[in-house]
Formats: sequence, C-alpha cells, structure tokens
Amino acid sequence: MMLIYLLFFTLAALNNLQSQDMLSEEKSSYRPPTAAGSFYSNSRSELLSSINEYLNKEKPIISKEEEIIGIVVPHAGYVYSGWVAGFAYREIIGRKYDAIVLIGPSHITHFRGASIFDGDAYTSPLGASLIDKKLAGMIAENSESINISRKGHGWNGGRAEHSLEVQIPFLQVVQPNVPIVPIIIGSSNFESADELMLSLVKAIKESNKKVLLIASTDLSHFHNQEKACAIDQSLIEDFKKFDYFKLAKDLASSKKEACGSSALLTVMMAAEQLGGNLPLNLKHATSAESPYYPGDTNRVVGYLSGALLKSKNPFIELPNFSEEEQDLLKQIAQNSVRSKILRIKDSLPFKIENKNLNLNLPAFVTIRKKGALRACMGHTSTELPLYEEISHSAQVASTEDSRFGPIKKNELADLDFEITVLSRMKRVVELSQIQIARDGLYIRLGSYGGLFLPQVPVEQKWNLTEYLENLCYKAGLQKNDYLNPKAQLFSFRAFVID
Repeated sequence: MMLIYLLFFTLAALNNLQSQDMLSEEKSSYRPPTAAGSFYSNSRSELLSSINEYLNKEKPIISKEEEIIGIVVPHAGYVYSGWVAGFAYREIIGRKYDAIVLIGPSHITHFRGASIFDGDAYTSPLGASLIDKKLAGMIAENSESINISRKGHGWNGGRAEHSLEVQIPFLQVVQPNVPIVPIIIGSSNFESADELMLSLVKAIKESNKKVLLIASTDLSHFHNQEKACAIDQSLIEDFKKFDYFKLAKDLASSKKEACGSSALLTVMMAAEQLGGNLPLNLKHATSAESPYYPGDTNRVVGYLSGALLKSKNPFIELPNFSEEEQDLLKQIAQNSVRSKILRIKDSLPFKIENKNLNLNLPAFVTIRKKGALRACMGHTSTELPLYEEISHSAQVASTEDSRFGPIKKNELADLDFEITVLSRMKRVVELSQIQIARDGLYIRLGSYGGLFLPQVPVEQKWNLTEYLENLCYKAGLQKNDYLNPKAQLFSFRAFVID
C-alpha cells in the first residue's frame, strides 16, 4: 500500500509539474525546466542515467569528517561539463544540509545587485525543488540591492537563463528535498559580490541553518586548448590560495576569465566568513576534453569543480622562512637598490632554485636611514616569484616613494632594510576580527585606498580605534570612514624579515 501511495504521489507531482510548465511566467510560481532538451535531456530516465554516470565515474575524495561549506560547478550543456560537475556533486552525497544557496550569473540581462527568485520552486524533469522563502527573505532584507523578483529568472520572451537551472537535476539526486535559494547576480564586479556576501553571511548566521553555497560558473571562453588551460590554471591557483582579492583584480582587468565571476567571489568570501579554510581543486577540464562530446581544440570553454572546506588541516598562507632564506632575501633587496642607484648590473643570479623563494607572494620593502624611515613600497598581490618581487619592490621604493624622493649614492652605506612578506588579503566583516600586531590593514572606499603593515600600530602604540582612524587618514578619507557601509576593509598577515 505504501509503495502504491508513493507511486501515485510521484505521478501526481509530475502531472502538476507538467501543467505548471504550460503556464505563463506571470501565472506560474514554479519555474519550468527551460533548458531541458538542450542543456540536458528532457527524458526523466535519460537524465537520471546521465547524472548517475557522472557521479559514479570516480569515488569521493573528501573525508566525511571535513565539512563542505561551498562548491564551484560549471553550467554548460551536460555533454560538455556534466562529468566535471560530477566531481563536486559526488562529494556532497549523504551530507546533511538545511538549505542550499545557488548563485549564478545572468547571461541575458544585466542589472545592479542580485535577484532571488520570487516563486515557489525551480523544476526539472525530476520534479520540483522548493524555495526556502524564509531564508530568501532574510537575505533580501539585509541589502537594498538584493530583491526578490523574476529578474534574471524569467522564461518568457525568448532565451531563458540556464546557469542555475542546470544545477537543479544534480541537486535533486544528491540532496533530494533540500530547499534552495536561487540567486542571480546581475553584474560582474567585486562590489556586487561583496554586497551579496555580507547579506548572505548575516542571514545564514542568524538562521542557525547549515547551508551549502554553490557558485555556478564556467571559466575561460573560446581560446585554443593551450591558452585556455594557462588562463584557467592561473585562476585555479588563486582559488586554491583563497585569494579572492587578487582574483577580483585579475578578473576586472581580464587577465582571468569566469562568466560567473561574481558568484565565484561571493561564495569564496562567504564560505570563509562561515569557517571555510581550505579550497580544493577537484577537477579542471575544457569542452575539448569531454569524453561524451569532445569539441574543437581551437575554441574551448574551461570548467572547474571545486570545494571550500572547514578543515582540521587549513591552507597554510605563509611559509616559515629559514635564516638562510631570510638572509638571501635581504641580500636581494640590498643588491637591487645598489644596482638601481649606481646603474650597474645586478650581481645576483637571474634564477634562484628555492621553493619558498619562488612562491607568488606580495611583499613590501622598508628602507631606513640611521633608524628613520627613508622609503617603503610594495604590492598587495603579484604574479612574480618572491625573490623577483623583493627585487622589484626594493628598486621601486628606492626611486619612486614620493614622500621622500629618490635615494642618492651617498646614502647607500647608511641604509637598513626590512622585508615584509604578505599573506593574501582577507575581507574584514566585523572589527572584532582584527588583532593588533598580527594583522596589517588595507582600506578602500571609492577611488581612495590606504595600507598599514602590521608593525605600524605596534611601533606607534595605537589601540584599534587609533589604528583604523590613522588608516583612514593615510587613505585620504575622513577618520570614521572605516564605519561607512561602502568601505571595504581587508586584513593580512605578514612574515617580517629585519
């Protein structure tokens, strides 16, 4: 009797779904599967078969003791990227979540902020995924730029957005009956990602729900295989380092590509604020590598499956440099300044074979003359190996620090060098996250920005308020602008070599 009842219930639900599909956008509260028959099969049995094949190609690799807070998945047609998506989705099978927040880009219409679907469900040939309306409302009420609407989710009047819809069948298999919050971001920029992240984190913490975050994005588009892999691997390196700050800069300058860039940045930042400390690259491939429909190697799209964990073994941001390594870095700084000022060839070897010194880490070089500050310059992100970054920053500091002017030949004998190797930038959401002596700070508001190394508040004997106010002054802002909701505050840690 129970089996008959369940069968009847399933058939009734499917009949209801089919009737909903026929309704117009204005009359239906269930979003129909507009991509069925194109991005994935419109046959229930074929769709289930393909998803199960993608999920079962390999075994999960993440221990059940590790908490998965977020995943990154592609959104192309299943024959191209479904097998890549399977690498992330198989990892969440059997895990318990109270809700799933799906975030994707709008390929069709662009708008400010984000739009949460205002209906009751997203559907697929496998059934309906209901909306967690309470959580959706909590997210929307935290920001004026986040609305509950059909914008970005609509299906009448031509092409419909697919970036979230293609995730629904996977979720209905690996996380059945878990409610969702589908969010479309209307533009690709850090500000949109940051606003949504702040609202998400606040709502999730207040809800006391265990929430899975999903970023829907493809990577590079329409390069040849070799170039696409090079661009994508550079992005993946930033992902593996949790370096959304550098990633955002490179996406804005088109050094890296991801059509769902805002979704990716949002999920990375939100996952970190919710305890995430270990990003994993589960699989990267291109459309040309699909075992189901290999495409042209001269015009490919890149795909990533990734996970963001709360792990007992977090990502290590800075190495412990040995005394020998520290001495060599100081020598590089000194010789680089000397060669710049005297206009002679640098005596150091061009290539240094040392793992730590070849890490892509930003750095500042501080130059003092008889104990007084003479110059200090550096970068918040870099593509250079550390030893080259030190050399470049030292030379720039010696000639381009406008506060002091270029260093002269007769000063060289009186100079002392301090090197500060920086970790990645971490978004500060609450001032209680800042710890004096441990954290350097960077603030930006509009076109203004300023940075203090972690040594500065210690040397100046500032408390936290004084630290923040002086940071604002340095940035050319009013002293309380760190409290401005539009101000973006970042912290970083450092390894100081003096």
